[in-house]
Amino acid sequence: MREHIRRLLNQAVAMARQDQMTEAVSCGEAALFRAADRAEREEIEQWLIDHADVFHQE
Repeated sequence: MREHIRRLLNQAVAMARQDQMTEAVSCGEAALFRAADRAEREEIEQWLIDHADVFHQE
C-alpha cells in the first residue's frame, strides 16, 4: 500500500478514536478513491475490516 494512503487510514483511526466519525469516514473514503487499482482497493478494504473495532460505535 502506498504511503499517502496508509497515512489517510491512520488519520481515519486517530479521528475515530476521538469520536470524530464524519472525518474518519471521509479519510477512509479518500483512501479508497485514491487507490491505484483493484488490488490496492482490496488491500484498503481489508485494512478497514481489520480495524473495524475502532470505527464501531455503541
